[in-house]
Amino acid sequence: MNPYIRIILFLLIISQTLSAQQEQTLNFATDLWQSNLTNPALLPSGKKIHISLPSLYFNANSPLSIRDLIVKKSNGSRAIAPFYGQWLDKLQENNYYNGDVQMLTAAVSFPITDNLQVSGHHLISSSQNFMVPRDAASLLIRGNGQFVGTAAEFGTRIGADLRSEFGLALTYHDELFSLGARIKSQNGIAGIFSRGNKLRLVTDTSFYELRLTTDYDLMVFGFDNNNPIMGTLLNNGGVSADFGARINLGKLKLSASVLDAAGSIHWRKRGKTYSTSGDVEFRGFNSLDPENTSYQRLKDTIRFALNIKEQESARFVSDLPLRAYIGANYEVTENFRLGGLFYSESLNGETKYGAMANVTINYLKWLRVGATLGLRNEDKANLGIHAGLTLYNTAQLYFVTDNILVYGTPFSTQKFNGRIGCNLLLGKNPEEKLTKKIKSNKMTKRYGTMW
Repeated sequence: MNPYIRIILFLLIISQTLSAQQEQTLNFATDLWQSNLTNPALLPSGKKIHISLPSLYFNANSPLSIRDLIVKKSNGSRAIAPFYGQWLDKLQENNYYNGDVQMLTAAVSFPITDNLQVSGHHLISSSQNFMVPRDAASLLIRGNGQFVGTAAEFGTRIGADLRSEFGLALTYHDELFSLGARIKSQNGIAGIFSRGNKLRLVTDTSFYELRLTTDYDLMVFGFDNNNPIMGTLLNNGGVSADFGARINLGKLKLSASVLDAAGSIHWRKRGKTYSTSGDVEFRGFNSLDPENTSYQRLKDTIRFALNIKEQESARFVSDLPLRAYIGANYEVTENFRLGGLFYSESLNGETKYGAMANVTINYLKWLRVGATLGLRNEDKANLGIHAGLTLYNTAQLYFVTDNILVYGTPFSTQKFNGRIGCNLLLGKNPEEKLTKKIKSNKMTKRYGTMW
């Protein structure tokens, strides 16, 4: 069976929660340039120039863990067998899945005046959001015989994309406040989206035949194999904007930001629409074996069973989730800081909330570690960490996650995320002049120093 079809079917089955990145701990890691991605007003103190080498962010939320997909064979060995169906009873009536993978290919930040900093970045990201009824997973694994005499809803909501993003930000900062703004171009590389959700299987009370009532469109946008570079940079364009601010009230620092305001991607190129509408006889999937079916046979079987029609053009607008951060940090001592954060994320009329408390310790000026505790993805017991290790005053290694505990039981976890990478720090400290100026004006006692 085609491996890509296996992956798609598997993702459709294990769906869990509709959300986007929900990355919260990174906002507290102000020694990392990457915190600027959560608020364009945040810039780390220290070196003039910050260069981010390629780094990775990943995030997933599912009702099933890898352990749920493992079966014990007759010989006593264990194997992953997702199509065995032992996990079906763990699904809810409607099940949601969210996943993100982001590769920050490069980023750079440098001053253009004493108070003005410019930052630029490029990243490639993929987001997947699915809603799958339990009936759809059961139909795929066990066939349609179980639904005789009942009505089954198996309309699956799908939203998955691969996109390229360029961002350019300006940050103004002085001893009292910082303001930042970023404009981002969004370019869709490939995507698959559903419209409508009616796929209903019913039994006719007079003739006892299976009838399929449908009103469902699936739009697929493919790669530009002829010109992959231009397709990555220019096709299916869109824009979004980030805004942020930070206020320095001595030991207390307040911050707020809004990300991806008015963000959307207009999908126009290399698209096809697969649609089904009406009321037809359903002959079922009894002969379908997902484990041993070729791609073409699987495609033809599904198309025939669901009465799918193909069109050579497609148009779709995918909205980006609107994210907001509101934070406060209190500098207890020069090397010890407490903080709090409120987070929200809205998409298609649905809003998710998060909140975290933070403790950060700066150890020997080359190691900064922090821990967070709070609400994420409706789970109240998330213990996160952020750590930055600076080597030879130049190379900065970092790791950030909102829930470190899941790494101890990776095969049993249903939710995890993390960001890992390396930065290069170059140039002299741009704050030496500013600090001397504050001290000479006897402002340190009143306003404190920036951290």
